[in-house]
Amino acid sequence: MTAAPPEPAQGGVASISSCVYNLTNTIIGSGVLALPAAFATCGSALGSGLLLVFALFSAHGLHLLSLSAQIVDGDKASFRAVASAAAPRFATFVDLAVIIKCFGVACSYLIVVGDSLPIVAQRALPDVPFAARREPWILFAALVVTPLALKKKLDNLRLVSAASLLCCAGIALLVVSEMFASDRDAETSYVVADFRTLKNLPIFVFGFTCHQNIFAVNNELRDPTRRRLDLV
Repeated sequence: MTAAPPEPAQGGVASISSCVYNLTNTIIGSGVLALPAAFATCGSALGSGLLLVFALFSAHGLHLLSLSAQIVDGDKASFRAVASAAAPRFATFVDLAVIIKCFGVACSYLIVVGDSLPIVAQRALPDVPFAARREPWILFAALVVTPLALKKKLDNLRLVSAASLLCCAGIALLVVSEMFASDRDAETSYVVADFRTLKNLPIFVFGFTCHQNIFAVNNELRDPTRRRLDLV
């Protein structure tokens, strides 16, 4: 009597840490550069409160999407699969909305590169004539990220995401150290509620955008149980 073959493992091969790196790197995007201005407009207490509220909303949305992913297509979940099950007539519209959103985010990164790198390059390479121009650096950045964008699995970007988070942590430490070292006095308010506060709400709303990647996490996570997905 022969033993029955073992059942195939559920899910992919990605670890929890890999998924956390990738999701966190997606959240800490170019929009984080606008948060200081939003806090200055809303006040430190109100800004912190809004950030916490929308973080909770975002976490709940990720939880609901992960549940939908497991119900719809298991390890082949996508926004289109969920939309086709919930509202088939709007599946193409949902796909189009995700495409436009991701394209806009990609453009924002290139804009940040074009605004930032020429300033650094002009100081580091004062004798290079094109160092202060935006176009070469935008083209360079596009060429660097193109091979990464062609990866079939999000898990393949775990090392890049981890390196990116280390860079963000280094920049945060530099900003904090400069704040304590500076002798300049800054006027701060705890709560500012006016029309400018409403104008800055989208910055907080989109401050935790990573929902387009939750389906890839569901498909690639090793043993994607509800508890492990919620942990991510």
